[in-house]
Amino acid sequence: MTNLFLIIFIFISVQVFGQYDYELFQQYADKRVKQNNIKLNTITELQLQDDGKWIKTAFQQFNTQGLPVTIIQYDQQAAEGEKKEFIYNMTGQISKIETYKGGNHFGSAEFEVDTSGQISSYIDYGYSSSSGEKMFLWKTYLEYNQNQTIKKTIKVEGDEKDTTQINFYDTLGIPTKSLLHQGGLRTTKIEFIWNKDKTEMKELEYENDTAVYSTIIHKYKDNKEFERLDSSTSPQPFYWKYDNKGRLIETNEALFYVLYLIYDDNDRIIKKTMNVLFSDSTEKDLPKKFQFKYEYQFRN
Repeated sequence: MTNLFLIIFIFISVQVFGQYDYELFQQYADKRVKQNNIKLNTITELQLQDDGKWIKTAFQQFNTQGLPVTIIQYDQQAAEGEKKEFIYNMTGQISKIETYKGGNHFGSAEFEVDTSGQISSYIDYGYSSSSGEKMFLWKTYLEYNQNQTIKKTIKVEGDEKDTTQINFYDTLGIPTKSLLHQGGLRTTKIEFIWNKDKTEMKELEYENDTAVYSTIIHKYKDNKEFERLDSSTSPQPFYWKYDNKGRLIETNEALFYVLYLIYDDNDRIIKKTMNVLFSDSTEKDLPKKFQFKYEYQFRN
């Protein structure tokens, strides 16, 4: 039920590098996404500097099936900050996503995919910064309804493979409940309570079986979230605004800035502006506005 339109059609480095690899797999394996990306060779993100010059901040390359090959994020000195490489199996399904930071191996996600192309399980690994040793972090198992929507996910972690999270969904794949057993976290259970027409959902966070300590209210229209009230995070509501084609054009979802998006006639982003919300930042060099543009290279 959350807004997926933005990630269906275009690549934005701020979102891509904030996502879990499982979400990236789901994003790019979607048939609509592949169809829209199959004509693309590369996408380049550029940021406007104070001197009027544009510097490259992100780059993405696709294969002939419309799937990603490499995603790279650059720092302000044009050095490679983070890179994701996508590895495919013999059937053309994503089998691994490798992450590098500063040139060093940072993480891996390895996927088991069934004959229908859905993920049956995946393992996340990290790498030691000192020895480079590959370390098991957690494994997630997925179950599906007969209509192929998600039914349940089970996450285990550590050497003892302890179950730390179970997520439940209804027959439409809409989340209903999460059970958590993770050290250091207050939340032990989350319930998602929907109204009849699915225009509002209450996210109840429990600190034990019966005590709710936080309630987050989500509001939807046309299956897209347009407002979220979370007083524990911000006294002001988070919001999402869309144009008459259902495209996201404005949001303050990131809390510290407001994002504005402009599209071309093919629903691809051509301009992104981020207005920083710090009114009197102590960082003298922090600009109040970031401007980005996108260049698309198409296959002949």
